[in-house]
Amino acid sequence: MKIFSKILLVVLPLALISLLAGAGGTYYLSKQALGHLADKWLQTRLTEAIQAVAENEDFLRRYSITDISSGVKKAQYDASMALQSIKVGKQGYVFVVHANGEVVVHPDKAKITTDLKEQGWFKEMQKQPAGRFDHPCDGRRNLAVYEYFPAWDWYVIVTDPLSEIYGDINKTRDLVVSLAVIASLLIILLIIYLAQKMIAPLRLLVDGAQKIGRGDLEARVPVRSGDEFGDLSAAFNTMSTQLQKSHGALRQREQLFRSLIENESGIIFLMDRDGIARYLSPSLHRVLGYQVNELLGVSLVTLVHPQDQPLFKAFFEMTLVKQGACQTIEFRLRHADGDWRVFETISQNLLDDVAVAGVVLNARDITVRKQFEEELKQSEERLLSLMSKHLQAQEGERKRLSSELHDVVGQNLLFLKFKVSSLEKGLTSGQTDQKQSCEEMFEYIDQIIENIRRLCWNLVPSDLEDLGLTAATTGLLEDFTRHYEIEIEVKFDKIDDLLNKEEQVLVYRLFQEALTNIGKHAKAGRIRIEGIREVSQVAFLIEDNGVGFDPEAEISFAGKARSMGLSTMHERARILGAFFEIKSILGEGTWIRFNVPLRKGEV
Repeated sequence: MKIFSKILLVVLPLALISLLAGAGGTYYLSKQALGHLADKWLQTRLTEAIQAVAENEDFLRRYSITDISSGVKKAQYDASMALQSIKVGKQGYVFVVHANGEVVVHPDKAKITTDLKEQGWFKEMQKQPAGRFDHPCDGRRNLAVYEYFPAWDWYVIVTDPLSEIYGDINKTRDLVVSLAVIASLLIILLIIYLAQKMIAPLRLLVDGAQKIGRGDLEARVPVRSGDEFGDLSAAFNTMSTQLQKSHGALRQREQLFRSLIENESGIIFLMDRDGIARYLSPSLHRVLGYQVNELLGVSLVTLVHPQDQPLFKAFFEMTLVKQGACQTIEFRLRHADGDWRVFETISQNLLDDVAVAGVVLNARDITVRKQFEEELKQSEERLLSLMSKHLQAQEGERKRLSSELHDVVGQNLLFLKFKVSSLEKGLTSGQTDQKQSCEEMFEYIDQIIENIRRLCWNLVPSDLEDLGLTAATTGLLEDFTRHYEIEIEVKFDKIDDLLNKEEQVLVYRLFQEALTNIGKHAKAGRIRIEGIREVSQVAFLIEDNGVGFDPEAEISFAGKARSMGLSTMHERARILGAFFEIKSILGEGTWIRFNVPLRKGEV
C-alpha cells in the first residue's frame, strides 16, 4: 500500500470522526440545554398553577368555610377555571389528578373522571410530592412536572409534548447534519490535496532511488522547499554524489585487485568444506600449467604428492577447526608436465564470512628456493666437515709440536743442563766468576724448560687426555689465576663421561679462548664458569663483570684479534652442534652460553 493511501486511511477517518463527534456533541449539548430550559419553563407554569389553587383554598380557610361542601366545590371550580386559563405553549396544558387516581381537572372534558391509578407514571408520581416524568398521551410523548396539593389531595400537573419542546432543536439537527456532510466533503478534498502536496517530494525521492537502483548514479532530486523534505532531498543528492564517487573508486579498486590476482606469482584457491575447488586464480595456468576450468569442482588432494597427502589432510582439517586463524604448510603439487613443485601455503578459514564462504589457500612456488636451501645446507655441511677436519689437523699439529718440544727440545735442554753441571764440577775454587755464570746458566735453562712445559700444556694439556675436561679446565683456571688477579667461581657437574674426546677438546678450546679474551680485554674482577647437565644437553656458562663490548660490532670488524677469536668460538660451537649465544653490556660485563646436545645414548 502506498503512503498516499496510508495517509488517507489514517487522516480521513480521524477527521470524519472528529467532525461527527463535534456535530453530535453540539446537538447533544443543545438538546440538554433546551431540556433544562423546558424544565424551568414548565416549573414556572406549575408554580403559577399551585398559586391559583392555593388562593382559592386560602379563601375557604380565611372565611372558615372549609367544611361546607358547596363552598369547597365552588372554590375547586374557580381553581379549575384559573388553571385552564394558564397557557403552556401551543399544545401544553394543566390538569389535576386526585390522589385516588381520578382526573378532576382537564382541558378535555371527556377525560375528566378518568381513572389513572393503574398508570405506571401515576404510581411513580405518588412516591414523591413533586418531580418530573415522561408520559404518553394521544400517541405522543409528553414532558410533565407536578406538585402535590395536600389540602385537596390534588396532584397539579403541567405537561407539554416533547415535539413542541424540542421542535427547534430537531430542525437544527437536520441543518447540522447537512453542514457536517458538506464540511466532511470539504475536509476530504483538503486532506487529499494536502496529502498530494506532502507526498510529492517523496514520489520524487522514490523515482530517484529507483533510478539509482537501475544503475543511473547521476540521478538527482530537485530541492523545492526548506522543510524536512527539502533536507531529505538534499541529503539524497549528497548520498547519490558520494555513491557515484564510491562506485568509481570501487571499480578502480576492483580493477586493481583483479590485476593483482591475475599477476600474482602464487595461486589463490577457494575451497569448500570438503576441499573442492570453487575458485582458482588465473595464475594457475602460469604456475602449474592447468586451465582454471580443468580444476574447478575438483578436490585439491588429487594434485598433492602421495607422501604429502596425510599431512595436507591433517592441515586442512586443522584449518576447518580454527575459524579465522592462519595455518602454514609446505607440500608438493603435480605440474601439468608431470613434475612435482614445492609450495608454501597459507590457509585461512572464512567459511563463516558471508562474502567468501570458503577456505582460502595462498600457495607460492618455492621449488627453486628449496633447491637453493638444500644446496646451501649441503655446502654448510661440507664446510663444517672441512672445519672439523681442519681443527682435528690443528689439534694433531699441536700434539706433534708438543711432542717434539717435550721429547727433542726438552731432552736437549736436559743434556745441556747436564753438560753445564759437568763444566761446573771441573772448575777450581778460585774460578768464582765462572761458577757464578754456571749458576745463572742453570737458572736460565730451568726457565726455558718451564716455558716449554707451559707451551706444551697450552698446545695439548696432558690433563685433558689423562683426566678429562673438568680437570683440564681446573688446571687452565689455576694457570689463569697465576697471571691475573681475578676471583673465579666454578660449578661443574659430572659431565666428562657425557662428551667424547673430540667434544671435550672443542669445549676446552672454547673456555681457553674465552679466558684469553677476558684476560686481554675485559678488566674483570670476577668470573663465573658453569657446566651443568640438563635433560638432553650440557649447558656451559662463562660470565664476567668486566667492561663489556658490542658483539655485533666486534664480529663485523674483520681482522681484529677479538673478532677472530669470537668467530673461532662460533665455528667450534657449530661443529659441536651447540646453541651459542654471546651477550654483553658496556660497563656491566659479558655472558657466553653454549649448550652441547647429548648423544642419544647419554640422554
